[in-house]
Amino acid sequence: MLSLAALISDEALELTLLVPGPAGAVANEVLWLHNTELPDPSPYIRETELVLTNGLWRATVDADAFVSALMRARAAGLVFGLTEQTPTVPTDLVAACISAELPLASLSIAVPSAESRSQAMRVFGPVFANGRLRTVRFVERRRDARTPRYFAHFIFESEDAGFRLVKDVVASLQGRRMPRVSLASAREGAMGLGRLAYSRVVESRLFLPPDAHVRLQLDLEQQPHDGNRVSLGTDVDRFGRRTAEINWEVRPEDMDAIRLVAGRLLEKWHAAGIGGVRLEPVLGEGVDVKPHDAYHPVGTTRMGTGASAVVGLDLRVRGTENLYVLSTGVLPTAGTANPTFSMLCLGDKLVSDIEARLGSTAVTVSAR
Repeated sequence: MLSLAALISDEALELTLLVPGPAGAVANEVLWLHNTELPDPSPYIRETELVLTNGLWRATVDADAFVSALMRARAAGLVFGLTEQTPTVPTDLVAACISAELPLASLSIAVPSAESRSQAMRVFGPVFANGRLRTVRFVERRRDARTPRYFAHFIFESEDAGFRLVKDVVASLQGRRMPRVSLASAREGAMGLGRLAYSRVVESRLFLPPDAHVRLQLDLEQQPHDGNRVSLGTDVDRFGRRTAEINWEVRPEDMDAIRLVAGRLLEKWHAAGIGGVRLEPVLGEGVDVKPHDAYHPVGTTRMGTGASAVVGLDLRVRGTENLYVLSTGVLPTAGTANPTFSMLCLGDKLVSDIEARLGSTAVTVSAR
């Protein structure tokens, strides 16, 4: 179980408890680590979350107001990240936490970078809570107009034998064939599955081998461009219908946005000292960097009211009477969240609208 007490007991993190709060408070379960610099983060913090900050909000509100916001949200505690500009925790923040009985700890800035990989796994590794696997996602809430929306999250890459065995078996079942696993692979995989099970059941964490490759992945929204589209080509299929052509590319302005956002993220990360983890940038002059992957394509059947929209706000294809599109393609831009849930909400509304429309003209037929 993850708790503030467990984090403090980990010497590598160099956390110092300043305010213990009520009896037993530091031993309570922490379900999430929430980094924020908002003056009032209470709408975004859920109960039992541990809040990390380095005090940028102090330019807007005082310590009492910030701590009161955390108390309203029932946060599990507060960790203040020390920086070169703020080498000690402000005394008014300590006093506010004592008065509110909110646990407070400080995070040292003198954490060796050589330990950052293991620290990242301990602090930001996926955990199980309420039957769900939860990970930490970093989002910049205050950005200027030229900065695309983005989020960052840690990726833990591993070739553990247990993972390999599961992937091989699942791939075989998906291909409707019997798994072909050697005795040695099965024995090694079984040991790996044991480690996975122990970590899941006993520690409520996803097992991460010590040699796992750790990187902070940056996912950002690609800016809309008319050249990126799905259109009808000149080729036809066996039914004589024109086939679809996908036109998509990563443009120089997209790479400029990646470098801009990566630079901002590194600057903010090192200033805040988040989790005691030091990042090593891979972007730089002469470095050949390309996007790792593409997720959640949107905008191919854009929803809107303008002339360039494919569907209206009711999801009906413009110029038709009884043709609707339900797809993430109706979203004009990708945002920073998986769009599937938004699509389901749109589907629920579409079904309700169609039911209401049919209900006004429906004919009841009695069964005999």
